Amino acid sequence: MLWMSEFLEGPELVGVIFVVLALWRLTARLWRRGPLAALRGRPRVIDGDTLIVRGERVRIAGIDAPEQKQRFRGQTFGRGPGVLATAALRRVIGRRRVEVVPIKRDRYGRLLARVRAGDDDVGGEMIARGYALAHGTGDRRYRGGLFRGRRI
Repeated sequence: MLWMSEFLEGPELVGVIFVVLALWRLTARLWRRGPLAALRGRPRVIDGDTLIVRGERVRIAGIDAPEQKQRFRGQTFGRGPGVLATAALRRVIGRRRVEVVPIKRDRYGRLLARVRAGDDDVGGEMIARGYALAHGTGDRRYRGGLFRGRRI
């Protein structure tokens, strides 16, 4: 790096070092994730549409459930819809292992995937029970057929 000091000084050298470190970190992160592969395991429920399976943060494709701390309008106490949706996802899965079929990564780096617990489609069950809405690019059944019209 001494040869660089002949061409770059002060802020330019700091900028080059910053860019090199940022690229190295991004490359390491992408390398660690590897290709999208199916996962199986016991999940840890984070909220009504997010799980952690084998260390991987998974967002259930095609549904949108209330956030953990979200409340009903005007609600000041008690269990809000986010807490209820989280509890419902725990009930849907129970003590079963889940199978995660990845679709892609979302903008937050989570694995966007279809999730099954035994023969149950977890996203479809959340919609059918009224704890999530059909959303985004997930399973078309959620938007136009099997689970249509069911709301929180």
